[in-house]
Amino acid sequence: MKALKRTQSLTERAYATLRKAIINADFMLGEPLSETLLAASLGISKSPVREALAQLKAEGLVTIIPQKGTFVFTLTPKELIDLIQMRYILESAALRLAFERCHAELVGRLRQTLQAMQRHLEHDEQDLYLQLDAVFHDVPFELCANDYLRDAHQRQIAGKQAALRLRSARQPKHTEKTFAHHRRLVELLEQGGLEEALQLLAAHFSTSEKFYIDNLNKMAVSTASSTRKARLLKEG
Repeated sequence: MKALKRTQSLTERAYATLRKAIINADFMLGEPLSETLLAASLGISKSPVREALAQLKAEGLVTIIPQKGTFVFTLTPKELIDLIQMRYILESAALRLAFERCHAELVGRLRQTLQAMQRHLEHDEQDLYLQLDAVFHDVPFELCANDYLRDAHQRQIAGKQAALRLRSARQPKHTEKTFAHHRRLVELLEQGGLEEALQLLAAHFSTSEKFYIDNLNKMAVSTASSTRKARLLKEG
């Protein structure tokens, strides 16, 4: 018997579309989201939009406040520090497991991604570069052979980190510095220097932490701006 092809549900389509819009900075951090306007924009009813927003809430990409509405997530400086600390804990564990279990494949995948990142950097293709930055950091989770570790990263860290990355990393000096970290990390892993690589990863995240904190306000909705914000509040 031929298997039936499963079509994507309206909720899944709404979730994928809204998740991409949040990560790609189509909405600012803290921006209110109107179920009515989102449903009209997507050409569907409010029910799948509501279900999609519930999934995004579970991933930490939106905040739903009873009697007030739904908002794109925001982070205080402490929450940002906690997020990056958790990211290091998970990624360093994944990197160690991947290094021990499939060293050659780990180095090969990272070097291949690094080479593609360099090409985009040289052609000033920032968005493509940043997408591959995410791929680079996902590699240890794909190769660590630990589903719980991979799922914890995907459900708690990956979405927020991607949203932060695309909002604040389009600055040449910061990008060049972090790219140098990526290149050196691959060199250390290739040479068998796992502990040095983990120290560099900690320094890499520390650099990102400072950069994000310095730019946190620029990523959030301004209370003085945005007729769009007022319109969404009114409609919500």
